[in-house]
Amino acid sequence: MVLPGRQFGIDGFWPGYRSSTGDFSLTAGPYEPAPNANNDLDNDDNGTRQADADSDFNIVSSLIELRPNSEPDTADDGDGRDSNLTIDFGIFRPAVVGDTVWSDRNGNGQQDAEEPGVANVRVTLYYVGTDGIANTADDIEVGTRLTDSSGFYEFTDLLPGDYYLVFSELPAGARFTIANASDEALDSDVDVVNGMTAVFSLIGVTTDWDWDAGLILPASVGDRVWLDANGNGVQDSGESGIEGVTVRLTGTDIDGNTVDLTRVTDANGNYRFDNLQPGTYTITVTPPTGYVITAANRGSNDSTDSDIDSSGATDSFTVLGGDVVLTWDAGLYQPASIGNFVWEDLNGNGVQETGEAGIDGVTVTLNGTTGAGVTVNLTTTTSSGGVYLFDNLQPGTYTITVTPPTGYVITAAKIGAVTTTPIRTSSRSPVPPPPSLSRVALPI
Repeated sequence: MVLPGRQFGIDGFWPGYRSSTGDFSLTAGPYEPAPNANNDLDNDDNGTRQADADSDFNIVSSLIELRPNSEPDTADDGDGRDSNLTIDFGIFRPAVVGDTVWSDRNGNGQQDAEEPGVANVRVTLYYVGTDGIANTADDIEVGTRLTDSSGFYEFTDLLPGDYYLVFSELPAGARFTIANASDEALDSDVDVVNGMTAVFSLIGVTTDWDWDAGLILPASVGDRVWLDANGNGVQDSGESGIEGVTVRLTGTDIDGNTVDLTRVTDANGNYRFDNLQPGTYTITVTPPTGYVITAANRGSNDSTDSDIDSSGATDSFTVLGGDVVLTWDAGLYQPASIGNFVWEDLNGNGVQETGEAGIDGVTVTLNGTTGAGVTVNLTTTTSSGGVYLFDNLQPGTYTITVTPPTGYVITAAKIGAVTTTPIRTSSRSPVPPPPSLSRVALPI
């Protein structure tokens, strides 16, 4: 007897089916080759898979001898002794198992929209041995796969039986997310400690694409602390980083753990917090002595502006698994000072000479705009022999105006090498600059 191989091809009635082997094998076992069809035993497989010139394979029994009054009786095959109804053919279709390893960015144990797959994770399939217990000596390794660029893996041509999967070779710093958190098709099925699934059964014709593994990938945040020389709150060309600044990250991760980490900026002003768990965090920068925090959130480019408020802290932000967010910058500047001397120019030559004393009580006004666009209007009076000083100024562009007391007029300007207005302050040096020289002569 023959089951023609054509019906097991792609266009046949039973595509993908194979002859039963009777053992844990796709090609061999007690039934390959099958027992002699004349053994008169019912419900055993009497078909053997054989190559055929006209088709992929035929399933063929051995020659059958029919003898009058010598065949199995009614008790054996339900028919009289002149026929044989014990010639059976067992066929099955191999099973398929697989699915996805994905980045569980929010750590909820469920594959949410836009959570990507993870490539190059090793997945190993085991057949549970005769003791029926996973991870024991009699288990059989069926095969191993690496997930593709979409995180997908698949094992095909599997015999019916009991299996389990082991996921290993995770990306550096990754861990498994919580298991069995939601719908079977979307949750993670892997033990968070050993990377194993539960034992599952496959029967013929099964395509089981529900064995997922969710990973929580480590995240990184950071960027740069820089000297905002012009005080505009934006990292401009030529503005250098500041080394040795303490940066602190605080918050709570998705497991409810308190996080408190500290970094110190390098020679380029850069800092970075790596291997972070998803969570909610704040970054705080402690300005070194002599530095002040610049204006925050200036401009439209988050990668070049300053992100800390006047207290040195960023807004609270959420970090997802796998994030690499290097846009948390902090701009600092060094306050400037400007001022000097108002004196009585006795000979009216516009140059301060020996014996020409300073004048106290003269009103001096500073007007201008900081680099961040803030209008400044300050007033002081000379004292201690005509001295005045405007201190703790933000970098910007300013003008100084002197109001002569009654009876005085302003002497000739720019006779010497000193220019009084306009005056631009900046903080480019490591220490606050000395007051600029700005002398005003007021002859009688």
